[in-house]
Amino acid sequence: MFKTMVIIGTLLAMGFSLVSGTKKGVDEVMTIEHDGRTRQTIIHLPPEIKDEKLPVVLVFHGLFGNGNYTKNTYGITEVADKEGFISVYPEGTGPLNSVFLSWNSGFCCGYAMENNVDDVSYIYELIVEIINSYPVDETRVYLVGLSNGGMLAYRLVSCYPELFAACAVVSSSPAGGTDENAIVMIDPPDRGVPLIVFHGMKDPIIPFEGGFSSSSEANGMYFPP
Repeated sequence: MFKTMVIIGTLLAMGFSLVSGTKKGVDEVMTIEHDGRTRQTIIHLPPEIKDEKLPVVLVFHGLFGNGNYTKNTYGITEVADKEGFISVYPEGTGPLNSVFLSWNSGFCCGYAMENNVDDVSYIYELIVEIINSYPVDETRVYLVGLSNGGMLAYRLVSCYPELFAACAVVSSSPAGGTDENAIVMIDPPDRGVPLIVFHGMKDPIIPFEGGFSSSSEANGMYFPP
């Protein structure tokens, strides 16, 4: 499964979507009421589910992304169908339905942070519901996050390291702030969780060597090296 995580991380880093002849799985939508909000998640099931427990990969979109776009463009759905795991595409929150969505990592970003949305407890509740609803191998729950979604992945690993087998993060950071003297850093987990990180050295949005983001969407945040 770690090999699959490397493939997934590489696909995200390349912005690549697979075109495959593999038999397609099916999508289901899970709806959870959390903190007064109705939140929906796309659950993609592989084409063949035998009498066995399956790995689960939760995939977090970047700032202003959404679950449907993530499912259809990141290439992970095709890998899930081929390798036989459940892929999950949660959505952040925003001022409008399925647009301008963000995750609250504790230091970034957008609507979710400004409105103190408790994404950590929501994702925990989502995972519990998925485990109760599908044939899940609880020892093989994985996280994948892009940009703002990667920040949430870091935070989830920090809060619930016992839940996750591994984590892949692309173009993200575990820390940030309004300037270099006001950095908020996500605490490291109290136990080891395998982590693979991909980051372009010329990334202007979350600079590899640290600095202010060039993206107005990130509100000029500073990210450390």
